[in-house]
Amino acid sequence: MSVVRFTLCVFACFVFMSSSVSVAQEDSDSGPLTDEFVAQVLKQTRPRVKDLKISDTEFVGLETAEELADPLLTIKQARVVLGRGIISGMAEWCKLDWQSKSFIPFMKHQRTLGYSSKQVAYIGMLHGYGMSISTKATENKECDTDNRKRVLSYFGE
Repeated sequence: MSVVRFTLCVFACFVFMSSSVSVAQEDSDSGPLTDEFVAQVLKQTRPRVKDLKISDTEFVGLETAEELADPLLTIKQARVVLGRGIISGMAEWCKLDWQSKSFIPFMKHQRTLGYSSKQVAYIGMLHGYGMSISTKATENKECDTDNRKRVLSYFGE
């Protein structure tokens, strides 16, 4: 699937459909974030894990062959993260406080799930990747009142 076609699909699904899309996306393999697409994102982003910060002074660093063979997240987990990143990107597009409404609560919750520092850093990276999908899909478009309401509905507002 081409990037343009994918971003248009994501745009349609996450902006023009009801807020139930995000919940359905977490429980289903259907939709624009297919297993193939998510696997491709994981393959593209994994080499950059070494550059992620896990504290103010510490980076993940080079991974051993054994570490590289072990996926940091499952496809399903990564799909949830990318989906939240897309929602955060839509919130940013609508000039909402995406950090306090989406990113910070999401990351706080992820930290309660028992992930390692490396996994949490990777989740942050994938969230940013999801936001970039939204940015591409909404480029040169304005968030109107209806879209703003739809995005706010993701946050229970």
